[in-house]
Amino acid sequence: MNEHAAPAIPPSALRGRGIGIVVCAIFAALWAIWARPLLAGTAAAWVWAAALIVAAVSGALLLAGATMIRRGRRLSQATGMGDTAPRPMRRRFMLVLVAEIVALNIAAYFLIGHHMAQYLAPAIAVIVGLHFWPLAQIFRAPHFFTTAVVMTLAGVLGAAAMATGSPAVTANGIVDMVCAVALWGTGFVSWRGLRMAAPGDATTAIRSA
Repeated sequence: MNEHAAPAIPPSALRGRGIGIVVCAIFAALWAIWARPLLAGTAAAWVWAAALIVAAVSGALLLAGATMIRRGRRLSQATGMGDTAPRPMRRRFMLVLVAEIVALNIAAYFLIGHHMAQYLAPAIAVIVGLHFWPLAQIFRAPHFFTTAVVMTLAGVLGAAAMATGSPAVTANGIVDMVCAVALWGTGFVSWRGLRMAAPGDATTAIRSA
């Protein structure tokens, strides 16, 4: 007879956090690429070194996220528990996502229309940062609050720096890099939290009797 012990962490949480880690890795890499103008005029070796670091860090997080997604699916098959988040949680997430997309489009339309495109990066940082506040509550991920604060402050300070005369390339590059590091950190903390909650293979929650 098989006895199904309660898993250390539900399959839906494993899969959801895994997807989150993958998303963080991808967007962190994009923010880092957008920061490339900071390296203008530097030796090619530094540019290649930066590219390798971005690829290595994001690649490692992509692998970690994919592993968690796979473990969530395996645990779901082993226990019969669903590997997707409850419908109310998905609905709240979609509302936040739609609000974020609408806000990004409004900001882009306004800034470009008023010849203020140099403020796009700070505006995006603020909007993306703010969207982490409700996500922290929806997914019960307290570290998202830190991500929200870091990205929002980066955007606000970057915009303030440009408004007071700092070069747009420098201010935007720093905002981009701070956001990249914030998202890498978010992905790492998510992965570490899952490893601590369910060390080893998640399917070890199933035992035979």
